[in-house]
Formats: sequence, C-alpha cells, structure tokens
Amino acid sequence: MDHTPAYFGEAVKNRIDLQVSGHTHNGQYFPVNLVVKLIYKDPWGLLNKSGSTLFTSCGIGTWGAPLRIGSIAEVALLHLVPDKKQ
Repeated sequence: MDHTPAYFGEAVKNRIDLQVSGHTHNGQYFPVNLVVKLIYKDPWGLLNKSGSTLFTSCGIGTWGAPLRIGSIAEVALLHLVPDKKQ
C-alpha cells in the first residue's frame, strides 16, 4: 500500500506484484481533474506495467469543497486470487 500512486515506478523496479493506492480523488472536480491526469498516468483504476499492477481508488471522500464534478465516488472491493503457476 502507498498513499498515492506517485511511486509506482519503485514498485515496478522492486518487482512488487500489487500496489494499492488512493488519494488522487481522480481530481474531484473540473479543472483539477485535468491537472491530476497530467501528474498521474492513470489517476484511478488498474495499471499494469512490467508484471506489476497498480490499483488506485478515487475514494468516496472529498478534499476542500464537498463536491465532485467529473469524478466518481467509489468503494472498491478487490478479490485477490493466488497465481496457479506457483
């Protein structure tokens, strides 16, 4: 787990299978959501890179103004299944 997806490159470098992050709020409202998309390749959802997976939730909360425009609120449920190759 990492508070933000900012250091996913380190997880990839260290061959971490899964990193779970949050905190982006997917920008929460326009035009901040456009800035967040410039900072993070994928500000929410799944990203796979070199055998590592990043899941970023945009969460249910807000920061600053209690509103969301151009961003969803989500509660994510992840089901982890062991790799059958091992």
